[in-house]
Amino acid sequence: MEQCENNICDTNKKSSGLELTAAISAAAAAIAKCLSDNELSLLSAVFNELGDTLATILGLRQICASAADTDKKDKDDKKN
Repeated sequence: MEQCENNICDTNKKSSGLELTAAISAAAAAIAKCLSDNELSLLSAVFNELGDTLATILGLRQICASAADTDKKDKDDKKN
């Protein structure tokens, strides 16, 4: 799997979570003022689907990682 540089969690910056939510809220407000109710409804549904799909991918990654860890542990136990 390709690794990406990830700077979302900057431990030196305690307010990073608050800044992220503020940025998301500002983006939502800016987008909403430019769209009709129908367009906003569709865009909201698209982002909900995107979030659900990302959650599914994350769940699958966690299950696969857990299975790989179990397989490795089983192989290590057999060697000993």
